[in-house]
Amino acid sequence: MSDDEAKVIAGYIKPFLPSYLEIPAISQIDRIAFIDKEIRKGKGRWEKKILESLDRFGSLQFHKRMFVAEEEQFELDAASPKSGDIKVGIDIKRIEARRDTHKRSDEIINKANI
Repeated sequence: MSDDEAKVIAGYIKPFLPSYLEIPAISQIDRIAFIDKEIRKGKGRWEKKILESLDRFGSLQFHKRMFVAEEEQFELDAASPKSGDIKVGIDIKRIEARRDTHKRSDEIINKANI
């Protein structure tokens, strides 16, 4: 982001900010941001953990791979072999809440139909 772009964004946001914040408020915001960052970091490692487990306990070696179907590009979270025709492909989905079950199931079914 350039300096000019940052100034434009700051100029837009500044009127919405309070004129000052107490130290405890700033500490609380920082604490929440840190917790959020740590939660997101753990979620980001989820696919990697699954991939490592597949490699450790299975007879095939899996890798993240891109593929094309009907002129559209997709990514598989775990595919084997590393190159050539994909013999086994896994799209890893993390389901955390009940409402995610239907959303993820629909996603998987729609991709599988392609």
